[in-house]
Formats: sequence, C-alpha cells, structure tokens
Amino acid sequence: MSSNAIFLGAAGMRLQSQKISVLGNNIANSTSIAYKAGGMSFIDTYRGYTGQFANGNVKNVGNGVKIGNIFSDWTDGAIKETAKPGDLAWNGDGFFHVVKAGTDYYTRAGDFSLVDYSYIDSTQAAGQYVLARPDGSLLQGTDDAGTTTGAIVFSSFPSSWAMAANGNITVTGTYDNDSDPLTPEIPITVANSQIHSARFSNRDGLVREDNGLYSATIEAGMSTGVPLTKGIGSVIQGALEMSNVDLVNEFTDLVLTQRAYSANSKTITTASEMLQEVLNLKR
Repeated sequence: MSSNAIFLGAAGMRLQSQKISVLGNNIANSTSIAYKAGGMSFIDTYRGYTGQFANGNVKNVGNGVKIGNIFSDWTDGAIKETAKPGDLAWNGDGFFHVVKAGTDYYTRAGDFSLVDYSYIDSTQAAGQYVLARPDGSLLQGTDDAGTTTGAIVFSSFPSSWAMAANGNITVTGTYDNDSDPLTPEIPITVANSQIHSARFSNRDGLVREDNGLYSATIEAGMSTGVPLTKGIGSVIQGALEMSNVDLVNEFTDLVLTQRAYSANSKTITTASEMLQEVLNLKR
C-alpha cells in the first residue's frame, strides 16, 4: 500500500510539474503578439479490471493520472490599433503565410516591417524591401490569387503604402535608378502585391513552433488563398492581435497547481514514514 502511494505521489508531482511549466510559459508570453495560451488535461489510469461489485459496477484499481491532452486556446486575442503600416491583424479566420530559412510557416502574428531584402537574403540586391517579422520570416504574397506565391518585394522604399481588407497593396512614391540623370524617376512597384493566406478546419492539427509560427499538417485541414475568399477573413492594417492569455486565470491556476504538487509531495512523505514504521516493527 505504501509503495503504491509513493508511486502515485511521484506520478502526480511529475504531471503537476509539467502543468506548472505550461502555465509559466503562458504567463511569460502574456504580451507576445497573437500568442495562444496552452492548456493541459489529465485522465485517470487504472491498473486493471479486478471484478465487479454486487451492484454490477466494475472494480478497477486506480493507478494515478496521465496527460490526456496538451492543447491551445484558439480564442482570438484583442485587437490593438498601432497606426503602423506594417502591423497587420485578422478580422475573422486567417493565418499569414510566411517563409523562414526556406520553410513555410503560418502565423496570426502580424508585426511586420519593411526591411532591406539584402539584410534577410545576401543574394538579393540592396535597395529592395520586403515585409518581415523580427524573427526574419517573410510575408508571402501572390499576383494570381494564390496559384504562385513569393515574398512581397517593394522595388524601393515607398513614401507611403496601404493594404486593403482583401490584402491588396498599393504604394505611392518613385525612385531614381541613378543609371541616367536624364531618365525620370521610376514609380515604385510591388511584386506579389496581394498577401497569401490560409485557414485551417482543425487548428489543433497545427504544430506550434517558436515566435508564434505554426507548421501545417494534413490533420490541420489547410486551405489557402487570399483574404475574403474560401472563408478566410479580412486584413486590418495598423493593428495587432494581442495575446489571449488571461493573467488572473493563469495565476489562480498556478496557485492551485502548486498546492496539488505539494499535496502529492506530502503523500510521498507520509507513505515513506508509514513504510519506515512497518520496517521498525519487524525488527
């Protein structure tokens, strides 16, 4: 009996420790752009079937608990206006398609800014600008409603630019190519000028990566296109989606989890003392 109590206490401590880690990660990311809070559920485990009670109920010997599921809370975070042209948020269902180090990812975090393309990719000529997040992931766009995609590239730094709700980009401004002083300045152009995006019928099928990025799996049920098509929402320029972490709930849950951890620790201590008493009686 005592050895079983020690086992159950140790199993409980291990699981509560993992939950504390999840809660701590949520609290640490409470100000991260578009961060989705994580959660954890437990399920009971049983040693096995040992017969039936007189009323017909099954006799099972408890064997502690195990992790049932680690999940994300996909509730939308609050939208905060920033007035920065590179800050983008979703109104409705949608993910930005980005590429980092040659790999496709998807994100709700729209903290983009214009960066010289050569800073991200040394093979590119200086003077072109792309929309990039702080982690170096590049926002992808299209010129043919999603048939082909690539980085959104401004031919020069624009004096101003705007993005419509359907993800279309317009720019104002010209630039001088310096090749001929008699040649008039050239209008700034944008390659892949409509953002490419995605929606997922099962967001729990996404794999969480670093910095608010997600990898798509078959289970996620991905469909791609441009905003305001295929059930994809609209884009809000000059705004960001905030984290959906509720700090009050997280700290409350953290206190309860720490108490549960302490209770399991006490179970081990008490069982160990009982076992020692039994050993002393046999001497």
